Amino acid sequence: MTATVSLQDQGAEVDVHLPWCSNHEGDECQSEEMFIPGSSLSVWLAAAVGERPRLVIDQPGDYIEVVVRA
Repeated sequence: MTATVSLQDQGAEVDVHLPWCSNHEGDECQSEEMFIPGSSLSVWLAAAVGERPRLVIDQPGDYIEVVVRA
C-alpha cells in the first residue's frame, strides 16, 4: 500500500504557533489527524516551540515519530 500526504513547507524550525496547528496543548502544536484509507494507521504533524516538526504515525498499540526536514 502506498499513501501520500502533502504538507505545506513549514521551514526548519517551529514558530510560536504554526499555520497547520489545529490543536494546541502546552507548548506543542498538532495538526488534524488523518486516517489512511484501508489501514488502521493515522498520521499527524506535531512540534514543540523551537523544534522541527515531526510526523507521527499511529497504529493500534504503537506509534513512530519521523522528524520532518526542511
